[in-house]
Amino acid sequence: MKRKTLIAVGVGAAVLVIGGGYGVYHIVKSNADPVEVISVSSLNSGWWGDGTSTSGMITANANQEVHLTDGEVIDKVYVKEGDKVKIGDKLLAYDTTLLELDLESEKLDRQSIKLKIKAAQQELEKLKKITPVADNQYGDASGNHGVVLAKTRMVMTATESESVQTETPAPETQPPSTEPVQTETPPPETFAPETQPETQPSGEVPGPEQETESEKSPLGQVKAYKKLNYDSKPYKGTGTKDDPYIFFCKEGTTIYASFMNKILGFNELGTSRKNGGMNGDGEGSYAILEIREGDSVNGGFVKSISINGTVKADKPYAPDITWTFGSDGVTKNVPQIDEPETEEPDDPGDDIWGGDDFGDDVYTVTELKEAIKEKEDEIKDLKLDLREANIRVKQAKRKTDAAVVKASINGIVKAVGDPKVGEVDGKAFISVTSNEGMYVRGTINELKLGEVKVGTTMTGMSYESGMSFTAEITEISEYPDTENNYYNSGEPTGSQYPFMAYIEDSTGLTNMEWVDLTLDGNTGGNSSAIYLYKAYIRSENGQSYVYKADENNRLVKQYVKTGATVYSTNIEIKSGLSLEDNIAFPYGKNVTEGAKVKIDEDEAGEVPE
Repeated sequence: MKRKTLIAVGVGAAVLVIGGGYGVYHIVKSNADPVEVISVSSLNSGWWGDGTSTSGMITANANQEVHLTDGEVIDKVYVKEGDKVKIGDKLLAYDTTLLELDLESEKLDRQSIKLKIKAAQQELEKLKKITPVADNQYGDASGNHGVVLAKTRMVMTATESESVQTETPAPETQPPSTEPVQTETPPPETFAPETQPETQPSGEVPGPEQETESEKSPLGQVKAYKKLNYDSKPYKGTGTKDDPYIFFCKEGTTIYASFMNKILGFNELGTSRKNGGMNGDGEGSYAILEIREGDSVNGGFVKSISINGTVKADKPYAPDITWTFGSDGVTKNVPQIDEPETEEPDDPGDDIWGGDDFGDDVYTVTELKEAIKEKEDEIKDLKLDLREANIRVKQAKRKTDAAVVKASINGIVKAVGDPKVGEVDGKAFISVTSNEGMYVRGTINELKLGEVKVGTTMTGMSYESGMSFTAEITEISEYPDTENNYYNSGEPTGSQYPFMAYIEDSTGLTNMEWVDLTLDGNTGGNSSAIYLYKAYIRSENGQSYVYKADENNRLVKQYVKTGATVYSTNIEIKSGLSLEDNIAFPYGKNVTEGAKVKIDEDEAGEVPE
């Protein structure tokens, strides 16, 4: 009743005083029933990696059969019929040449996938740093000719001062132009075709639509370049980082070395910086190449790429190098060289394209979202490929390690085949029968194959006599058990692989009796591992968390790193919690950050309903 009274008072106070509501709410919250918390040590379901139980059968008549692996060549046979062998003695060896080559090939494939993942992740980070433009920013129907650079947010419109872009198909050897780019609006007569050569190159003759545009706007006279050379002029910009030169291009535009050298500040021949560059001052410039639909400035945006001509370049590009610019980016066309070069090529490198501090491919909001999603999907696929590659590497290594076949039992060699003939009628190439001691046969879950190997010890106990014993695994089959002859506990479902283990002291054991087996703790375990019932763990934005009591006996949200899930009910906590912490069941009206807590010792381990 006290709670209802407080709420009523809070409502009345809110009408009279705006700030009063918060005070009453704070009182209600502070007087709410404490949230019960339980120690993690009480909730911990135990260390699932401490051992795995399975069943097995004692046998005094063990046999080892060695079948040849398809495609492998026998290098040497160490035994003959009638030989006595001990566990670990060599029986035969395969030629490892092909096995080692296969292993190396798988490792190279795996490394290649790792490099692809790293490159894709770097590309993804680059995409996430791009500031997109509005979907209608480029070439909209309203005549907005704005250009927005992702990182600089530089905007230029057709109303700004601009010079006319015309293509003068001059030869590459023509003396360099020393006239600065025009940055003020020229009088109308400068837009006349008098700056064009009398004979237009093929494909450069303006069509009827372009002529119509020229009558409406000076921008209509801007023609898309098919070739960029030293004489090519921008239709916009002053060459600074904030106001780069804009060159309007066709799909598949050829970019000559003389153009690149001019952007870098060299003269046309690339011999010096004297009177070189866009302004004849020997300085590099910033530029953007762009392609639009229909080769019209009014067309929709297709592709753009930035050029940073201010990068340090001691040498110009060689005159015979060209690039092709299209909707898929820029491709360098390196000329075929008949004779090997003896000198370092004159090439300032690729840093000029899309520098770290200037420009990126321009994306609209929608395009950027699609590009990021595609890159994320690509990374997911590559990570799956990496998992498969890791499996192939392990398989190849296992084959290489198993190139020498050893005896898994103490016994006598009953049969040995001819290495030149191989197996006959599916019979084992080498057969060994035990002559002393006892063995136990069982199965191991496929998820444990990476932790259990030949030499791993296990403990067992007879169902009939209660005798305990220790056994050492001497053989693990490469093929899973298809008959499900043995029972396994403490493991999730999955394929079971037969194994055989030698019992050194078999006193009190009889042939063909069933025993309970426990694999000794694996090397990767930790007795302080925490496994919590999954109901105690919540998720937020892909991160797992619990509600933990802090030093002030208040609930706080504690993020944790999770690991394996066992039986779909218990989740491993790798970090974020200790056995000494106290946590709350994360559901209920009072469970929130800042709530008071009460330690409950009586109901430890129970899950609230």
